[in-house]
Amino acid sequence: MSKLYYTLKKILGFGLDLYFVDIQSSGHENVPATGPVIFAANHPNSIMDTMILGFCSGRQVHYMARSGLFENPVVRFVFDRCGVIPLYRPQDGGDMAQNRSSFEAAFELLEAQKVLGIFPEGRNSQDHRVLDIKTGTARIALGAEARNDFALQVKIIPVGLNFQDRDRFLTSVLLRFGEPITVADWANSYREDDREAVRALTGAIQDGIESQTMHVENVVVWEMTTTLARIARQELLADLGAQDEKLGELVRESTVRRKSLTKGLLDRARFLASAPRLSERFDRQQLLANTLTRTLEQHPERFARLRADMRQYEDHLAQIKLRHDFGARHPVTLSSRREAFKLTLYAILVSPLAGWGFIHNVLPYQLVKLAKMRAPDEAIRAMTTFVAGTVIYACWYALLGWGLWSWNGETVWSVMLYVASLPLTGFIFLRYRSRVASWRSRILARTLFRTERNLVETLIDERERLLEGVERLVHQDLEAQALPDTEQE
Repeated sequence: MSKLYYTLKKILGFGLDLYFVDIQSSGHENVPATGPVIFAANHPNSIMDTMILGFCSGRQVHYMARSGLFENPVVRFVFDRCGVIPLYRPQDGGDMAQNRSSFEAAFELLEAQKVLGIFPEGRNSQDHRVLDIKTGTARIALGAEARNDFALQVKIIPVGLNFQDRDRFLTSVLLRFGEPITVADWANSYREDDREAVRALTGAIQDGIESQTMHVENVVVWEMTTTLARIARQELLADLGAQDEKLGELVRESTVRRKSLTKGLLDRARFLASAPRLSERFDRQQLLANTLTRTLEQHPERFARLRADMRQYEDHLAQIKLRHDFGARHPVTLSSRREAFKLTLYAILVSPLAGWGFIHNVLPYQLVKLAKMRAPDEAIRAMTTFVAGTVIYACWYALLGWGLWSWNGETVWSVMLYVASLPLTGFIFLRYRSRVASWRSRILARTLFRTERNLVETLIDERERLLEGVERLVHQDLEAQALPDTEQE
């Protein structure tokens, strides 16, 4: 691992720990500690994907990047030192003939027992769907093996990047390493028909990546899945996981959980105690999406009724400005005197620190938000936020520190203490705002229960009927899927 790569990994790792509230990964046992490896990953979040993959991998990843990025001399210097290989694409005005040298560099890298990282979709994908991948990954893997009489033992690791909300600050991300694909298994096929071998291996890579990601082709199904998950707050899906043996087999666990600085500033102990493992959450949502997809195909009228019930419930919630999670706890149990006293005390005692954080961070926050909204593509909003936030906040804090030192003649230590308080109190404000908003929602639910008891009870009944209907649908689908296996036995 080069010194520059190691240094950048540490610096960017610190930034990722601040940007994401939770970074989880699984399947590390599938990544060989030595030998030639190709990471083939989906690409939902632009350059952020390369940072997360490099951050979570124990080995140095040598990426292939479009040639246009090398035109910047600073970027070229960094890329050259980190072993990035240029890739020439016709849509970028590149000469495809130059890719021969790029492929040659990739072959040599694999022959040197190193790791190559490729995003075979060729462009940023949707956050819930893997696009049809290009054949370049298979061509490189088979080409490297063919040069070595298929004795090189190249492994292709399908990688899935899953974001809860890919363009939001303080969200969570899950990275999965799938089971390795041994390229030498295609040796005979390649010798008989190299083009057919490339197509077959590309299909295997496609399937491998899809198995590690949230992959939902129908947009309506995806919207319903995410909405139902918000309504249930995972309680429905968690119950299914506990009750159904087949579902339990489908759910995988995250094996690595980052203990980031952000989680520490946002009450890490409480967060880790309450947050579900992301692998379980994504697997259960995928199961629900698969059920809804099959229902749409086989029973469209049932799908339409479920969608109508969901929309009706959402409309009723919106009319009285309640959130989905109000039904997770009955309003009778909300806003007890003890809880109200604790939250009031918290609001009073923490407000000075939260106010300090708000005053000193509101301007750069708005500037970063503006930069994010001006991003030309949704898939690069997170990276725009990350870069803009790093630059804007660093300059803003430096300016405030310089102003305090030059105008008031403060000591260096007092200036450093002042600057150090700014990001800390900024995160305290975010936590404070979240808790106060949650408190406000509870008070609203409790007030409505007292004044409009019949209305709230009706909403709770609607919610329970909706979730019971989804639960029956999933169980029936699981039983239907199990029938062919039973008939074969």
